[in-house]
Amino acid sequence: MSFSSDDSDDDVPPPPPPPPPAPSAGKGQQRAPSAVAEEELEIQMTPTLESLMHRNAVDKAEGDQEVEINLENAAPSRGLESTAEKDESGDEAPSSGRKKKGLLAILGLLLIGGGVTALVLTVGKGTGGKESEANGGESEANGEGSQPPVATPTSPGDTNEEIAMYVLGQNLPSDSFAALSTEGTPQSDALNWVLTEDEFVYDWSGLSADPIDEEAQMDFVQRYVSATLYLGTDGASWNNNKNWMGRTNVCTWYGVGCDGASLGESVATEEDAAPTTNGTRSLQDGAGVITSLVLHQNKLNGRLPSDLSALSKLESVEMHQNRLRGEIPASYFTLPRLRVLFLDANRLDGTISSDFGKLTNLVRLSLNDNRFSGTIPSEFGGLANLAMLWLFNNPDVTGEIPVELANLSKLEALALFNMDLVGQIPSEFGNLQNLKILKVENNNLDGDVPTELYSITSLEVLGVAGNANLTGTLIGIQGLPNLKELYIGDTNMTGPIPNAIAGTSLEIFLAPNANLVRSIPTSIGLLTNLMSIDVSKNTLTGPLPSEIGQLSKLENLVAFGNELTAAIPSEIGGLTSVKNVDFSVNKFSNATGLPSEIGLLASCTALKFHDAGIGGSVPSEIGNMVSLVTLDLSTNVITGQIPTEIGLLADTLRELVLFENQMTGAIATEIGLLTELRILHLRANSFDSAIPTELGALTRLVLLHLEMNRLTGAIPSSIGQMTALKEVNIGKNFLMSPMPTEISQLNLLQYLYVNDNRFDGQIPDEITQLTGLIELNLQNNYWNGTIPTDISALTDLEVLLLNNNKRRGGAGIEGALPESLGSLGSLVDFDASGNSITGEIPSTMSDATDLETLILLDNLMGGRVPRALCDLGADIQVDCTVDCLEGCCTNYNCTV
Repeated sequence: MSFSSDDSDDDVPPPPPPPPPAPSAGKGQQRAPSAVAEEELEIQMTPTLESLMHRNAVDKAEGDQEVEINLENAAPSRGLESTAEKDESGDEAPSSGRKKKGLLAILGLLLIGGGVTALVLTVGKGTGGKESEANGGESEANGEGSQPPVATPTSPGDTNEEIAMYVLGQNLPSDSFAALSTEGTPQSDALNWVLTEDEFVYDWSGLSADPIDEEAQMDFVQRYVSATLYLGTDGASWNNNKNWMGRTNVCTWYGVGCDGASLGESVATEEDAAPTTNGTRSLQDGAGVITSLVLHQNKLNGRLPSDLSALSKLESVEMHQNRLRGEIPASYFTLPRLRVLFLDANRLDGTISSDFGKLTNLVRLSLNDNRFSGTIPSEFGGLANLAMLWLFNNPDVTGEIPVELANLSKLEALALFNMDLVGQIPSEFGNLQNLKILKVENNNLDGDVPTELYSITSLEVLGVAGNANLTGTLIGIQGLPNLKELYIGDTNMTGPIPNAIAGTSLEIFLAPNANLVRSIPTSIGLLTNLMSIDVSKNTLTGPLPSEIGQLSKLENLVAFGNELTAAIPSEIGGLTSVKNVDFSVNKFSNATGLPSEIGLLASCTALKFHDAGIGGSVPSEIGNMVSLVTLDLSTNVITGQIPTEIGLLADTLRELVLFENQMTGAIATEIGLLTELRILHLRANSFDSAIPTELGALTRLVLLHLEMNRLTGAIPSSIGQMTALKEVNIGKNFLMSPMPTEISQLNLLQYLYVNDNRFDGQIPDEITQLTGLIELNLQNNYWNGTIPTDISALTDLEVLLLNNNKRRGGAGIEGALPESLGSLGSLVDFDASGNSITGEIPSTMSDATDLETLILLDNLMGGRVPRALCDLGADIQVDCTVDCLEGCCTNYNCTV
């Protein structure tokens, strides 16, 4: 979106990305699909940039003064080491005119000649201490035992150090100036760099002139402040620090814009900063005033230095998406020209200061995605030029939305979602006739959505979702002809979708769980720009209007969890752009199924009609949906066979879910062509063939569910090729032995259910090689022989079901329980009832300390339940032939 103002033609730097729809996690907030995400916001509304003006020096030391001399606690300051002053061996090179000096020791007595009264810089030795958030440093500027430096006027003959201190004293906020006395602060290090390392040629004579040369002062202050920012935010680790701390003018440093330019690096050359023959620098590179700092997504790590306020012509600060922490320095609220401040996506904390009200030229402010707390200051209401205010994703900001925000007549974007706001949306917001974006999702707001909002004809985005106690209706929505995005899900709003919704320009309409009632209006077909609609979990009734087929731009169509009836209209084939269709849990007619026109949805990736009431058969045209990834038609009354055309989806289909229908015949061998398939779920149908050998080609299949059908024959040996399988359920069929030895190759298998079939013989040793098994269900078969002793290899096993294999006169599982069962340290449930197991319960069973259920009924066992096993507190059920200690277990099958 591009926004413009009637009173300005000048561009301002683009804003950070617009606020996304609030996430589906937490409070149930909905999200628009990526294909229809909010487009980047551009606001062009600031007044024309002021012409470049030289600063007038302000002498803070008025009149002659005398200060007591005190050098007792003076200490040297740590400076930056210059690699240029070392020879190849690493030793110090001869003096080069830039000799490093101990800064704090030099800041002592300043002797001023020519009849001027002597002034003294009193310096105390810093104690370190906690980090000063105002200075952006790691030490407290005025710790115990330290005193701030004092700036003194300059005169001919003063040293560069003395001149520097005087100039900084006139330009820096007090906390930053005080930090010069503490070793290791960015301020101390920056000044050391200026005096001993910087190759830039400063005009020291101009700095000491009376009056001071303003261009010389500007150069000095801008380089010092920029160095403080660099050193205080780990500039050496920035993503891009091109030209920073180099000899070129600061206007050539990456991200620094001068004289209204957004960036300054484009004119940086070595020649631009070289001294001329008369000892002054070249001005080819544009010796301008810093007006913008654009350093977003650049890995700035540290605290914001308050020194930035010395850049009094700053108009734009864009430092979003970094690692800045601490509070916003109070000195920032003295920047008279600041129009753009982007500090979002950092780690800033503290309260949002009421002093923001002093930034009267502010046009755009983004503080979202930080760690602010407190309330939204009402002083924002005095920022007459404010067009964008983003505070979202600060979950500790609470309180009510200030009604004073309604005074912001130029406001175009207000984003306050994912916070902890309470109270009502001010009805006075109806006065914001330039508002284009209003997003207050996922708060604790209550009351009605003000109908006054429906009179803001400029509104393009309205989001109130995720406020469970928010009430109201959509009646009057036609008053928003420019509305493109509407988010009302997970609220207590109610009423129908009005026919008048066609009077909007909706592209995204997300209203899940919004208490919507009645039918979907036929006028929905007039929203020809609609790209996403989600009306799931409401109480919508009646048929799906055939006019839905007119939405040729629709990509996301979700209406699950309603009471839609009648047949699915054939016009659904007109949704040629749709990617996601979900009509699960509805009451469509079971007399008909999917129309053949469904095959026209060639862009569709997900088609879901779970528990939708549909009947009929799966149309063969399903094979034309060449983009399909997920097909879920489960829990319906679909009949017939799986169409062979399903094999045409070999390149895309990953989930084929048809369980709980009335499908018959053979499982289509063409399913073996679906080599991208991850899930095959055919449970509870009436398929009556053998398991196709072709399924072995599904080498990426993770979940195979074929239970509760009428499958016959043996498990094909090709199952060994399906090495990605984690879950196999083929229970409740008519399958029989032999179990293929190749099953041992399923190294990732965690769940194996072959219960309620006709398997017989010894339990295969190959099963004990599936060492990742968590659940193993072999019950209700005809197994015999003994339990393999190698069962101990299944150390992750939690559920082992061997019960009821003594069927049709067979003996079932025989022999004693192996001692190795005690090695199953994760075992929770063990059922071996209904067999012919003999002997006693092994004492090693007490090693299975997670055991909760042990059922050994209807066997031939004797002896006594081990005391240590009783101490586990498990539910132990045994026959009366086993001595059950009092309070330990329960005897069954006892005779009188």
